[in-house]
Amino acid sequence: EQDPKLDAFIVALKEELFNKTINPTGKLVIFTESTDTALYLSEHLEKELKQKVLCVSSENRSKLFESIQENFDANFIGLQKDEYHIIITTDVLAEGINLHRANVIVNYDTPWNATRLMQRIGRVNRIGSAAGVVYSYNFYPSQQGDEEIKLYSNALVKLQGFHTAFGEDAQIYTHEELVEQFELFKEGVKDDEDKRLHFLRFIREFKESNPKEFKRIKAFPLKARTARSAKQAKRNDDKGRTVVFLKSPYKMEFYRIEENTKVTSLTFIEAAEIFKAESTETANNLPESHYKQVQAALDTFERDFLGAATETVTSTDKADAISSQARKFLRDMKALTKNDHVKAVCDTLIKSIEAGEHTPLPNEVRKVRQQLEKKQITYGQVDNLLLMIAKKYDALEPEEVEGSKQVTIDFNVYPEIVLSETFID
Repeated sequence: EQDPKLDAFIVALKEELFNKTINPTGKLVIFTESTDTALYLSEHLEKELKQKVLCVSSENRSKLFESIQENFDANFIGLQKDEYHIIITTDVLAEGINLHRANVIVNYDTPWNATRLMQRIGRVNRIGSAAGVVYSYNFYPSQQGDEEIKLYSNALVKLQGFHTAFGEDAQIYTHEELVEQFELFKEGVKDDEDKRLHFLRFIREFKESNPKEFKRIKAFPLKARTARSAKQAKRNDDKGRTVVFLKSPYKMEFYRIEENTKVTSLTFIEAAEIFKAESTETANNLPESHYKQVQAALDTFERDFLGAATETVTSTDKADAISSQARKFLRDMKALTKNDHVKAVCDTLIKSIEAGEHTPLPNEVRKVRQQLEKKQITYGQVDNLLLMIAKKYDALEPEEVEGSKQVTIDFNVYPEIVLSETFID
């Protein structure tokens, strides 16, 4: 049975994708949308290229995790191997694992979700990547096929939406923030992404057609506030409520505050739908309740921020028990590991726990121990997790974390009120 797409792909594999000028490591990551396609490709590529292919799906990810790390993770602490040069995977590997011994990625099926496309690229675009340039190849449907499903145009407009939102030189393109930015919008990403892009397109079109008005609005100072008629805004259910947008250098939040000062967090989409107004709406005087409601939001922001920064335990005895178990586990791992680097990290973490320098640290070590006891991870993965914990708590020597920077959070920073409004009769 003929398969023109597969034939073209095999030609590209033989003539371009393994060319040393773009692929110095000879490693290749191929993403596809379905397990059936992954198995189909694996079978044909092994036959055509005469080499083993690592085929990964949700069914075998855990079983093959160590092989994936050994062959494709440049940060893997254990013995790196070259048993496989090609990995074919569904989106089960689009998050949560490094594949950056490879610098060439192929999207055999281009995903509808542009966020997923960026996450795939993020697997090879990591700190410690084996090559300085990442090459991403997309196999689009034919022009005739795209007329039917509009995949190319849909993917393109969504990616352009990200460029428009963040700017070509925005920090979203740094190695660390590539993942962090998308984590902010992880929940309900498919529907929210479409709605978010709707707002982005509106802003872009408004800027192009009303440059002076856009500039005036952009120059609004902080603490912009108003009262809106719930009837005129056609939001009768919001009568008496206040909506506020708060931000600090470390996070931003949208809140809805009821008349009784009960505070509820909102997503960006939910808040944008409420803030949206027609140009014909008129502003009204603020009611006295506005200030009390905004203060309730500020109190909630501060309480949530400080609460997230401090992990508490139920009692001193429990804290001591967890710390003791964590130290014992680290001593055991030091004795078992063959990696001198990990041995040194175990010593450093033990000292940090004994000194009580980081309250959440013993709990994080305990979680690793529990995963190992349940056989959810291997000893090799334990080494990697301990190194990650050490880096997180700055327990590595400076030369061991070259390229990283320590971030100090000032918990005394008060949030800024960006925008607030109250709905009245």
